[in-house]
Amino acid sequence: MAAASAKVAAARSSSASSDASRAVARGVSTIFVGGDPDLGASCRPIFDAITPRTVHVGPVGSASVAKLAANLLGGINAIALAEALVMGAKAGVEPAVLLNVLRQSPVSSGTLESRGPLMVSGKFDPLIRLDLFLKDFKLMLEEGERVGAMMPLTSVAHQLCSVTSAAGHGGEDLAAVITTLERLAGLRV
Repeated sequence: MAAASAKVAAARSSSASSDASRAVARGVSTIFVGGDPDLGASCRPIFDAITPRTVHVGPVGSASVAKLAANLLGGINAIALAEALVMGAKAGVEPAVLLNVLRQSPVSSGTLESRGPLMVSGKFDPLIRLDLFLKDFKLMLEEGERVGAMMPLTSVAHQLCSVTSAAGHGGEDLAAVITTLERLAGLRV
């Protein structure tokens, strides 16, 4: 039933995208829907079976753009956290201490909670593989070029992820980008 309804929805020019499957399992996922709002509403029972949050974004293709935008924010946030932890370490602040401080500040985020401990421990069991983010950063840059939007932070994130993947961390979590920043700072050989 769900597959048949999804095929009908696709045939009638609608699109949907959701965030990571772990988020679905935790019940905190969001489905972004693009296309005819009435068609999206007709698929609502299927979406509700997956997650309690569904958002109509706009015309067909908008859901994909929203998904890229969400991944852009999540990815850049993770890389900023890695950079902050490396700066702190270079200044003599233990990464675990700095992470705890940041968690108690206004900048606390899901990224601090999920990827911070991975960065501090140096164990990068994948929540989302770095190579998947690398693919998404490439798609973001392509979309930015298509619409004429400058994407300098995304470009740097793509480069950092490319180097980190080439160093053998592509199958690990995006948090592994900290290894590249540590090497650049002289903290890791």
